[in-house]
Amino acid sequence: MLTGENGIIAKAREAKEKTEIAAWEERIDLAIIEAEGEKRNPTLEDVIDKLYDNDIIDDKENDVNRETGAITTNEPEYVIEGKLDDYLDNQGSTEPEEPPVYEEGDIIFSYNPQEMTNKDVEVTITKNVEENYTIEYSKYNTNNWEEYVSPVIMEKNGAIYARLKNNAGVSNYATGNVTNIDKLPPNEPTVQIISVTKNSITVKGEATDQTATEEYANSGIQGYRFSKDNGESWEPSAVQANGSYTFFSLTEDTEYQIKVKVIDNAGNETITEDSTSQKTESGEITAGDIENNSSIFGSEVVGYECTNSAAVNKWLIFYADSNNIYLISDDYIPYEYIPTNSKGHKPSKGGSYERDIYFTNDILNDYIGSSDIKDDRIKALNNDYFNIKGYSSTNSNMKAIAYLLDTETCEVFAGSKAEYAIGGPSIELFLKSYNKKYGTNYVTEAKDEGEYDFGADSSSMSTNFIFSNTIDPLYSKSSLNSATAYLLTSTGGGTDSMIQSGINSNSCGLLSIKPCFMSGYGIRPIVCLKSDTKLEKNSNGGYIIK
Repeated sequence: MLTGENGIIAKAREAKEKTEIAAWEERIDLAIIEAEGEKRNPTLEDVIDKLYDNDIIDDKENDVNRETGAITTNEPEYVIEGKLDDYLDNQGSTEPEEPPVYEEGDIIFSYNPQEMTNKDVEVTITKNVEENYTIEYSKYNTNNWEEYVSPVIMEKNGAIYARLKNNAGVSNYATGNVTNIDKLPPNEPTVQIISVTKNSITVKGEATDQTATEEYANSGIQGYRFSKDNGESWEPSAVQANGSYTFFSLTEDTEYQIKVKVIDNAGNETITEDSTSQKTESGEITAGDIENNSSIFGSEVVGYECTNSAAVNKWLIFYADSNNIYLISDDYIPYEYIPTNSKGHKPSKGGSYERDIYFTNDILNDYIGSSDIKDDRIKALNNDYFNIKGYSSTNSNMKAIAYLLDTETCEVFAGSKAEYAIGGPSIELFLKSYNKKYGTNYVTEAKDEGEYDFGADSSSMSTNFIFSNTIDPLYSKSSLNSATAYLLTSTGGGTDSMIQSGINSNSCGLLSIKPCFMSGYGIRPIVCLKSDTKLEKNSNGGYIIK
């Protein structure tokens, strides 16, 4: 029972051998699977290499019978047959029968990110075929093929190529394209200050994106941000498409360093190289401030009170020199508010228009002429006539002007804030104001005791002059409901004529002369504010007297 052919010892030995053989067979199967996993069609030699690597055999030449496929294992030594039958006939093959054939859709490109970017783009390549092909790729050209193992990094725009590969060869290539890389910063923005108040600055930035190149796209301007402290901080918190921005809650009379940042759709930024210095307005402005900022001419001034305040709808800034601010009524004075002189006379009411007047002998006989004008401040308004040329006149025209320049008579328009008031601007004051506001160089000159001429230059002066092709109500009234024009306090051509400012049939601003005894004139008083008067801008864009 112990030692016979069917004894216990023989049976035990047989069981042990079966177990060991089964273990070797399992190891051989795993080695073959590994070889097939590494190579699509492993050869007999490939499998023998794997048997050796897995310590199943220790002699590649002698432990495998290349005729029968029998494998002689390491200790314990067994001969295993039938495992290599599939590789004996053709000894495997180093290549499949045919190389891959690429068809549309077999290779898919994915891009990250897909939107415009100033970073590199990551390209993922996948194959949409069941065969166990590998992928090769080449960037920007088809000369540098590499095996694809992980996403490809594209540093600039361009083509990326991919193809399928097996042991037999490679397929035609598919082409992907990266077009969303923009690493070009925008062009430097221009900066323009639009408006300034005592607590705000409005700025406008404008920029263009750089022209696209072969490597980088033009992503276009996304928007702007703005800095008032030379780039230390930026507003608003997010990029805004609008190039205009207002800084609020600023400190008056304080200088700020303005910069503009422009951002394109890829995230590239450009900041103005130099800052733009801008000072907020002070809370108060003086005559000198207005003299240097003629854009204020025509602004409304509120808070000015006088005896005849009810006669004036609005007072407008007409002119300013280094000492004084001059105001003018925005419209002709209603007849009931036309002042009466010390002798109880005033011009007569005209009949054609609502607020026109004319001069009769009743009031003209109250004056001598030029000699009635004694105040040096008033003479300076017609400086060329009185001080340079030394003219004088007793004609009716000068008598009417004497009434208009009578500061005692016009005191009803001179409130506590005024040095004096008169019945209208002189021709010299008129052209100083207009030239300052519009940058013109119109001239005027006293030609003799009865005439001022005016024109575009000294060679073209006359007693009629179109000074503007458009109507500015500060200098001429476009409506003829109240009067045809208003009187200037300067002598005109002829012994009984006065200079007037109105409009012609083409609605152009016109300086001309007209007899003082004819109706149709209106009066727009001029007020000279005291030299220490200060104005403060209000929320409506006008000014209030401090």
